[in-house]
Order: sequence, then C-alpha cells, then structure tokens
Amino acid sequence: CIFVSDSPICERDGRALPAGEQGGTCLPTLAVPPHTAPHHCCRKDAFFCDPHRQATLRAQYRFLPALLAAKRSPALRAGAIRWVVVVDDD
Repeated sequence: CIFVSDSPICERDGRALPAGEQGGTCLPTLAVPPHTAPHHCCRKDAFFCDPHRQATLRAQYRFLPALLAAKRSPALRAGAIRWVVVVDDD
C-alpha cells in the first residue's frame, strides 16, 4: 500500500505521531500538498459552492497525483502489480 497525504503518516507505540514529529515507523506515503479548489467554478454551477464540497475537493485533487505515482512505479512497470485501487475515506 502507498498512502497519499499532506505529510508522512507515522506512529510510535501504536499511536499516530503528529505531523512533523520524528521517530517511529512511517507508512509508505506519497506527500501531496493540499490544493485550493478553483473559485471561478461557482459561476457555472452552484453545486461546487457547497461548503462541504469546497472542503472535500482539496482531497479529491490528490487522486491524479496518486495515480501518476502508481503509473511511474517500477513494480507496475515490471508487471508485479496488476491492479491499482484508490480509496477515498470521505
């Protein structure tokens, strides 16, 4: 598994470490900074102006970088990986 997050996901003694704290064990993480949702789209469709959608769109913008990382993976290129699954926890 490769996790996509703002920063590495690490734990020590079974507890998650705050972002930036050193030590412990980190999961394989692709760090993709959050993006700001486009502001001009609301003029065309008010659907995207909903506060919940504005908050969750930032996470949605991580899907493409995650898929690109999978595509560039040596394991995928070598045929060791046959499937890529993207899971949204929202």
